[in-house]
Amino acid sequence: MTQERRVKCSYCADCLPCPAGLRIPEIFRIYNTLDDVGYEKVQSEFQKLDKHADDCTRCGHCEKHCSSRIAISSMMFEIMEEMSDNERDGADF
Repeated sequence: MTQERRVKCSYCADCLPCPAGLRIPEIFRIYNTLDDVGYEKVQSEFQKLDKHADDCTRCGHCEKHCSSRIAISSMMFEIMEEMSDNERDGADF
């Protein structure tokens, strides 16, 4: 059963281009699969990206253009923290 999305992103890409080079909708798409596929799969998908949530400079450029009004910089920090916490807790990445 599919869980509710963690980030209410429509994947419209209005937030792009990111000055730091993040593929924001792709990061959110991968993160939104966490409850369905687990940390190992999500971490594997994140590792395929050139830039990661922790590369966010929190400049706010993306947030000015987000039609869903997502606090993108904060979400990138939360994603980074959650994935790091699970790695430290011994989750199988």
